[in-house]
Amino acid sequence: MKNPDKTFILPLVPASGVSPSPPSAPADGVSISGLPDTRKRVAVYIDGFNLYHAIDNLCEPHLKWVNLWQLGERLMPNRTQYRLVRAYYVSAIRQPGSDKGKRHQQYVNALRHFGVECELSHFISETVSCNKCANTWQDPHEKESDVNLALAVFDDASRDVFELAYLITADSDQAATARMMKSRFPAKQLVSVAPPGMEESKAIKRYIATQKMPKVVLEESLLPASATGMVNGKLIMPFNRPASYAPPQGWLPPSKRPKSTTTTIAKATQAAGAGASTSPPLTR
Repeated sequence: MKNPDKTFILPLVPASGVSPSPPSAPADGVSISGLPDTRKRVAVYIDGFNLYHAIDNLCEPHLKWVNLWQLGERLMPNRTQYRLVRAYYVSAIRQPGSDKGKRHQQYVNALRHFGVECELSHFISETVSCNKCANTWQDPHEKESDVNLALAVFDDASRDVFELAYLITADSDQAATARMMKSRFPAKQLVSVAPPGMEESKAIKRYIATQKMPKVVLEESLLPASATGMVNGKLIMPFNRPASYAPPQGWLPPSKRPKSTTTTIAKATQAAGAGASTSPPLTR
């Protein structure tokens, strides 16, 4: 899908604790120093609705404003041996003119600003009727996201985009993706990451490694409230965080909290990772 918001992809303004852009190493594997970049290439693929509903269940709306590029970097074992080369997000905006639709569009704008490729599918409405009361209503259904996600993983594997990929979903529909990847690309490592509060898919677990994402990974990966850049000599704001996604007053990411609190969170994160299938560990 063509990016309808290309005019919003501007020179990036670094924010505290936020990666200002995708890594400096180009896709051809040559670093800015001119030397070959021998780090393993990593890609992350995000089931937008699955992640959204997991965060919504946490009842902490500020965590919905998550920087998926930075989250992908935090999933890597380390940045010395691994580099993120692609972050791919699938979703669909329902009722674009509504307040919820506008918030979603602001989020998509922010993700694109930080190098995340966003593939937006669509909703269709089906007429549903009740046999008992004879009432009818329109029932919206999202279409294509699951297919887009699976095709992106498979296509990138065939083009040798990555050595290690993370698939952020707990949706068992992606078990077919896991099965085909194991069969067709055994040298590629695909890891399924269940969003916070969700259980790892047993169907997916039959074919590839799985692990759970601790909430702390979201807390340490939030987007800045806004960014600015120059386009044709004009100051542009590509995105602006909706008020409902603002952190509570006094909220701090775990790394900036008092040491005793941070230690407790670190222990909880380690406990969450215990017993996970063999796969690269989450970067705290």
